[in-house]
Parts: sequence; C-alpha cells; structure tokens
Amino acid sequence: MIEFSNLEVIELQALDSCYETATEIYLYWNKITSFPFDELSNFSKLSYFNIGFNSLSMIPADAFNGLTALEELYLWENHANIVGTFKDLPNLSVIDLGYNDLSLTNNTIPTNYIKTGSSDLRHIYLYDNNIVSVEPGAFDIVEGLEIDMDHNALSTLEEATWRPYLEAQVYLSAAGNQLGCGCDIAWLFGEDQLLEHVSPETYCTDGEFLHDLDPKIFDLC
Repeated sequence: MIEFSNLEVIELQALDSCYETATEIYLYWNKITSFPFDELSNFSKLSYFNIGFNSLSMIPADAFNGLTALEELYLWENHANIVGTFKDLPNLSVIDLGYNDLSLTNNTIPTNYIKTGSSDLRHIYLYDNNIVSVEPGAFDIVEGLEIDMDHNALSTLEEATWRPYLEAQVYLSAAGNQLGCGCDIAWLFGEDQLLEHVSPETYCTDGEFLHDLDPKIFDLC
C-alpha cells in the first residue's frame, strides 16, 4: 500500500517476492508513469488492484486477463490509452476506467470490450471518456449490474445495444451526454417500461430529464 505519495516508477521484478502472497495492491494517487503490467499474471491471489489517479500513458487491458481471483480493478484518472479488452475475470465485481483515453476506433466501445464471464459483476465505470457510441454485446449482461456512462459524448441510446441490458435489469447512468431525445429513444417508453432502469439524472441536450418527458410525444414515431 503506497498512496498519496510521489512514487513515479515501479521497476521490473520490484514486487516479485509478493507473487504468491499479495492479495491487494494499493497505488492510488501517486505520480506513477511506469508499472510492470506484464508481471500481473504472476499474482495468483490478487483480489484488489488500484492504480487510480496516476500518470500512466498506456495500460494494456490484457495484462489483467486470467486473474481469476481479481474482484476489484481501479484504473481511473490516468488519462492513459487503455489498449485491448478485458476478459476471463470470473470473480470481478468492480471495474473503474473513468477519466482515461480508451484508445477506441471512432470513440466507440466495441463488442466484447468487457466480457469477464463474472456473474458477480456489479459496477462498470466508464465516465468521462469521450465515448460516442457503444456496440451491441460490449459488456457482460448480469442482473443488478450498474453501468456508468456519465459525461461522455453519446448522442442517443441505441436500442440494439441497450435493450438487452435494460431487459436484464441492468441499471444505466448516462447523465452529461448529448442525447437528442427524438424518436430514437421512443423504445424506452414502451409498455415494458425500460426507462425505469435508466438513472433519473439522465437528461437531453435541452436539459430536460428523460424521466420528465411526456411519453405521448413519441406516439407518432
């Protein structure tokens, strides 16, 4: 645990004596520019990893793949390029990627971006990443999951992408985006009442909250 310090570099094999014993690594709020991510697969018991609020320029997502004991992963506010996808993390409950540069083609979250295989996944944080759109099947679908897409650049909530999640009672937060709130979101106001699974703080470009819209405005859609 090294937090709120001036640590800048963690060299190769600096933590090799902990491979088989470390369960939690806290490196939050330092000045880290270099970390040996290639060594993470050696931490067989690692359940918690927090390297948030540092100065990493690149984070390889596949460095975490296969960490079967990992439950919580915090990479937020590095303003880093996050390259690759997250998968094979069967016990993951929290992943926080907020305030980064996800290195996405056309600022679009691709299919299978976060496919951990975990039935315990509860929070995916993707706030403040300039995300323009999300492709269908980008994330695990787990009942009770919360996906935070606040303060991105979404112009709509595509039915093909989000309906499977909302039908599975996944909770979506999308405040601070650029939602036009035209006929493209009419599907949220159907008899299945999927809007209930969208946060009440989510609003349109004119400032009106989705939950305050009159469903009758979509009758001609």
